[in-house]
Amino acid sequence: MLVDQHGVIRGPESENVTPSRSRFRILNPDGSMRGGPALPGYHTSYPALDAHGTAVFWRDGSLRSVDVDLHQRDLFHIPDDDRAVLSRVLLLDDGTIAFAIDNDLLVFRDVGLAPLAAGPWPCADGGIRGNPVIS
Repeated sequence: MLVDQHGVIRGPESENVTPSRSRFRILNPDGSMRGGPALPGYHTSYPALDAHGTAVFWRDGSLRSVDVDLHQRDLFHIPDDDRAVLSRVLLLDDGTIAFAIDNDLLVFRDVGLAPLAAGPWPCADGGIRGNPVIS
């Protein structure tokens, strides 16, 4: 899950069945949920949240983004990729995305994302501030 600077909680669902009935969801302060786009597949990377409230994550062979209005966009796709070993998504200051699938490091530039959000939990220590290698 992701928590932005306003305390809004959002993120991709994951259930232990296939085919997936999961959606990207926003948890409202009153405990209700707002359903976003359906999410195919099963294995999901730890997401990151940019400064404009757009979440980015890998799922079902695609790099996906979901904006604050719950519009989903596929940024990149690898057909028939069902690898399950995924890292956290790192979102760098210039909007560059980096993460690993198995032994492959994937880096994406110029996909229209802002830098990592300044919220209390934009990606559960998966962001640059939680990376012990980079100061």
